[in-house]
Amino acid sequence: MFGGWFLIPALWIILSHSVLYDNARQLFFLWPPLFILAGVGIDQLMPVIRLPILNAALLIVIAVPGIYACIQLHPYEYIYYNSLIGGIPGAYRKFELDYWATSFQKSIQYINENAEPGATIAMALGSRQVVADYVRPDLSIGVTNNLKVPQDRPYYLLSSTRANNDLAYCQNIGIVFAVQRDGALLSYVKQVAPGQTCKK
Repeated sequence: MFGGWFLIPALWIILSHSVLYDNARQLFFLWPPLFILAGVGIDQLMPVIRLPILNAALLIVIAVPGIYACIQLHPYEYIYYNSLIGGIPGAYRKFELDYWATSFQKSIQYINENAEPGATIAMALGSRQVVADYVRPDLSIGVTNNLKVPQDRPYYLLSSTRANNDLAYCQNIGIVFAVQRDGALLSYVKQVAPGQTCKK
């Protein structure tokens, strides 16, 4: 029953070339049968290994990779990818990581602490609502495709790396603050100086 619960939808998704995006969030319904099957397998294995210390060692070996990933990626555990793709470094720029832009909280914290009063934040990519929840009240938020930024004062460019669209903005400007995990850039801040032009 549990095998069918997993295999039938999984095969349908594969054979129908279903469009999937944003990590595995569209496949959460496939996780319960996998956990149940893993639990059944462990339950069958425990009586075979008669020494309690070996049973405990097996459970620790099974649990440690997940615990390590949670500690290493905190608070962005949802960006996890397993070793079949090469973990986070293997998935970076190939698959979506921080698609909910949760790393913007840290990036905005940097801007809040460093921006002069009334500064402008230009968003290259990411959720404007997430930014609005954390930004200082005196800072204005715009989007790069329709932003009218005064050239006589600096402004901050905020971007996530979702869909690699950030690669189209301000490649000539250095990053002043970045949120990273395991070598993958999740979001970053660039400060554009007065009169400086962003180039692709």
